Amino acid sequence: SDLFALQSSAMKKPPTISLHDGQISVKLANGKTTLLRSVEIDLHPEPIANHDNGFEQPFALKGTFSSDHFRHAELRGRIDPRTQSWEIDGHVQEFIFSPRLSEALPLPVEAEPLTSLTATVQLEFHSEHHRGRGESPAFSVAARVENGHWEDPRVPFPITDIQATLHASESELRMEDFSARCGKSTLEMAVSLQGYSPESPCEIHLHARQFELLPELLPSFPESWRVAWEKLSPAGIVHADVHAIYDGKAWQPNVVVECLDTSFAYYRFPYRMTEGRGQLQFKDGVLTTDNFQAMARRSEEHTSELQSHLNLVCRLLLEKK
Repeated sequence: SDLFALQSSAMKKPPTISLHDGQISVKLANGKTTLLRSVEIDLHPEPIANHDNGFEQPFALKGTFSSDHFRHAELRGRIDPRTQSWEIDGHVQEFIFSPRLSEALPLPVEAEPLTSLTATVQLEFHSEHHRGRGESPAFSVAARVENGHWEDPRVPFPITDIQATLHASESELRMEDFSARCGKSTLEMAVSLQGYSPESPCEIHLHARQFELLPELLPSFPESWRVAWEKLSPAGIVHADVHAIYDGKAWQPNVVVECLDTSFAYYRFPYRMTEGRGQLQFKDGVLTTDNFQAMARRSEEHTSELQSHLNLVCRLLLEKK
């Protein structure tokens, strides 16, 4: 912003400004400072035909620097004091996202779960502002996240081997090609967020393989899912495919679960059901089954009291209705 106020009566044309092998101290949101090292910046005026307004001339900007938080960064752009507009492009190599950096950034409350994330990020960005096109600058960011590690008290295992591609602008956020491990499980996910307010529409695709059903997962589920979990007390290993859409008011989940070896205790049935196999689908508030089978035993000595798979499942579905 200081460039917009530059004036000089002694010079008809602005000089080229260069900074070589410099250091810049940046004060962060938490009051601490971080140091930009090996700073190389060139700021030079762009020639304009029939233009002799001195410091009102546009400037071309080019710079490189490094930091404790990234290995190398480059930026280039153009600043026009006449129109108070600017455009900046750049990229950052090996940006290290860590809890220490999260503490220093002015992250919104909604991003608090990210404060325990550690990852290496390759980053490209563009930002521009033109007077008369809105008060907020336009921006776009493309990032590749690698070697991520995330822990959250609501999840029983750390999320490791995180890989993802992120695209962000002033109006949307997209995460693609997400993959990770959680214990013995593998996860793949894609997320699209149309805006940054609590009412912004959102769409999530999640594929989980060899996912272990554990009671420690309950705190991370929506309330309606927790109620269903407490009625069934599920356990075991599943494959899960989740497609959830949020329209700004409510979530509309479509969940398909392939039970590999599961057990549950239906609250209206006296015995725990085990060796559950088959497919369950929850969509539009309705739970349906496809070739689902399970066994119910009071004890090993009372196998004669077992019902057939078909009758047992039908009984449960009828009681649920």
